[in-house]
Amino acid sequence: MSASGKVFVTGATGFVGSHVARLLHGAGYDVFAMTRKSPDRAAPPQLESLPISWIHVESATDAMRRNSFDAVIHLATEYGHQSRMADCVNANVSLPLTLLQAAAENGCSLFINTDSFFGKGAFAYPYMRPYTLSKQQFAQWGSYSASQESIQFVTLRLEHVYGEHDGKAKFVPSLIHKLLASQNVPLTTGQQRRDFVHAQDVANAYLTLLRTARSGASQPHEMEVGLGHSVSVKDFVELAKSLTGSHSVLEFGAVPMRQHEIVDSHANDAPLRNLGWSPQVMLHEGLSRTIASIRSELGSKV
Repeated sequence: MSASGKVFVTGATGFVGSHVARLLHGAGYDVFAMTRKSPDRAAPPQLESLPISWIHVESATDAMRRNSFDAVIHLATEYGHQSRMADCVNANVSLPLTLLQAAAENGCSLFINTDSFFGKGAFAYPYMRPYTLSKQQFAQWGSYSASQESIQFVTLRLEHVYGEHDGKAKFVPSLIHKLLASQNVPLTTGQQRRDFVHAQDVANAYLTLLRTARSGASQPHEMEVGLGHSVSVKDFVELAKSLTGSHSVLEFGAVPMRQHEIVDSHANDAPLRNLGWSPQVMLHEGLSRTIASIRSELGSKV
């Protein structure tokens, strides 16, 4: 066992999860990661060199019994874009609740849940409802279950996370790929505002919670992760174009704005800052790093 302890991570093959797993390893934790694939084929390229113990989802509760985990970090999720509502409930409620109860029964002291700004109650966002509703329900079940057990349950609500190794279809990498190819970019007016936070800072938020829990200090049940202020999508896109040196035409207004779109979202990060966390990667640096990573992946194509 490492000096720092053992952490069980779901969603480690995903964008944020891979950043979290790498940071935990660097901080001296033994990382056990849940996967639906064969454990010997689970690691994404950015984690292949790390000594992570991959645990198949069907063996997850057994792993809880066989190991003394300090914490569970739950990042796996089902967004429901092309799946049934029942799949969202199974992935976002039933599975993590099973893991939470198994963790509590086997002496784990901390369960860190993950949600996004889409699910903020103030927004009542009508899109991705199977996702937002199931995540809300798990947070309620999780808080209740933890109140009946000797385990702390905390939800980190993430703002718009970006950074290296994100999925190509998502907004930021898709934008960068188009800019590097000097393709025209159809966009909304870009007036909506988002709190763009780099994945490194998000990963550090999980590490901060682990260290705070070890110290015995109390933590709020939910904390928001972001820079604490928003920028317009228009300004973000124009900065990305400038940093890439692209000749793309930014077609603002070519895409209609969704009805009931979230106009402005930014984190109330004071509770997290009170625990000693603060963002280190500001927008210019983070976007530059993301662009450099994608350029490297594309190689001689750009």
